Amino acid sequence: MPLYDFRCASCGLTFDAMKPMAERLQPEPCPHCEGTAQLQLSAAAVLSGGPPCDGNIGACPSSTPFAAPPCAGGRGKCPS
Repeated sequence: MPLYDFRCASCGLTFDAMKPMAERLQPEPCPHCEGTAQLQLSAAAVLSGGPPCDGNIGACPSSTPFAAPPCAGGRGKCPS
């Protein structure tokens, strides 16, 4: 079950709650004041064991060598 961030409208407490995806938009009771907490939009971080291939994270076979971009390690210029 996914973990979602909620923020209480009454006391401002931010907390996590596990809910089924179908119920994620339903308010959650605040564990501090029993007020109503709403789902917060947040960025998700995705970590993989290697580089993405063709924009698909985890699509590279494990034997695909990883080539560092030209800006890595001070070589070349990173795109802005």
